[in-house]
Amino acid sequence: MPFRDPIVAGNTLVREAIRSVGYTPGVQGWTINRDGSAEFNDVAIRGTLTVVDVDGSYVSIFDEDPGDGSVIELGLPTATGPNLSPARIRTGVDPYLGNIGLEIRGPTYGAPAPTAPAMYLSPGFLLTVADSMSTVVIGDWEIAHDAGGVLVIKMQLQHPSGLLVVSGGYDTGTGNYNTTSGNLVTSTGDVRAGGQSLPRGIIGAAQATALTGTATTAGASNVEVRDAVLGDYTFTADATRLYVVKYPNVRASVDAAATPNLVTIRVRDGGAGTPTVASPMVAEGQARLVATGGPGQASIYVESIPLTFSTGTHTLGAFIVAATAAGTVTPLGNRALYAADIGT
Repeated sequence: MPFRDPIVAGNTLVREAIRSVGYTPGVQGWTINRDGSAEFNDVAIRGTLTVVDVDGSYVSIFDEDPGDGSVIELGLPTATGPNLSPARIRTGVDPYLGNIGLEIRGPTYGAPAPTAPAMYLSPGFLLTVADSMSTVVIGDWEIAHDAGGVLVIKMQLQHPSGLLVVSGGYDTGTGNYNTTSGNLVTSTGDVRAGGQSLPRGIIGAAQATALTGTATTAGASNVEVRDAVLGDYTFTADATRLYVVKYPNVRASVDAAATPNLVTIRVRDGGAGTPTVASPMVAEGQARLVATGGPGQASIYVESIPLTFSTGTHTLGAFIVAATAAGTVTPLGNRALYAADIGT
């Protein structure tokens, strides 16, 4: 005898839904609805689970190779084109890489040209390597502990043109970044190329003035006078590095009483104290000045050869001296005294 209130007619669900006893939407029980929707409390599915949208995008969960782990595959809409492979989140054992733990692979773009990165990590992305046995590989990036237990990040950044921008590793223990070509960037700002430390430029602030400087004494020849108007330049040196001392484009002027005069400007190092005429000379420049009816002027360029200084404080001062006693010689113009780090 047929049921008076059938559930299905052939293969079609007649009722609006079939539900478990005590079903409450979003709370408990289950329902299978005539419109194709359903709700379950707990589901165990064997094989592959695939959720497809009308635009062709999908999420699929499956075991690609039995025993190798699980895969979550994320397919983009069909309109994206045939040159796009799906993104994947994968865990388990890789036959080539071994135990990979967790792999996240973005969509792979093919011809004609990439239009977006294969993988994008949003700001705030946190990646943690829990112990010294763990290794994380992101494309050409590898994060792992070295033999000494220091976390090292090895990275390779590729410009779209194919130019290799950076290749190497950052040692979080020392704060140093080492590249495969022997380049180094340290936490203290040291940059190395081909194993050589690159220049750091002017150390501290140059000692500069635009005021007329301290003149030589009339009637005194070959007597050095320190330019007290300019003052002294002080910097901290590192004995392992090279420096060049510069006092460029100083203008010197002789008065009308001076005969042709050889003028010398010297830079002396007073160490931690004020430099004197007895202090070691580190740079020197000369010019011949001629006064014919008025002050004669000339620019004198003063620059040292590459020098090393002992580690610590060094105080440099500029001195001017005239070879002829007649008249006076005075330093003029915008001028600056400094030491520049030129590397190692």
